[in-house]
Amino acid sequence: MRPEFGCAIHDMLFEPGTLDLLSRIQVEVTDSLTRWETRAEVLEVTAVFDNDPSRVLITITYQLKGTYDPRNLLVPFYVIPTEVEP
Repeated sequence: MRPEFGCAIHDMLFEPGTLDLLSRIQVEVTDSLTRWETRAEVLEVTAVFDNDPSRVLITITYQLKGTYDPRNLLVPFYVIPTEVEP
């Protein structure tokens, strides 16, 4: 097995939903795809909060190397929302 395979996104599960979290998700996903998925060229990774603050939508835009056919993949990621103090 390769313990370093994948990305550290699972470590962010209980993080508060902040803009910093979105930036960290984008960096982790981009770095991991660039390292592990050599068949694709990553064009863009965006992470935004859905209407539900406990769900982050990650959009990956890529194209297969050697082609001019851009594609998109949308992956939902659920986080634990922070409690709002009264």
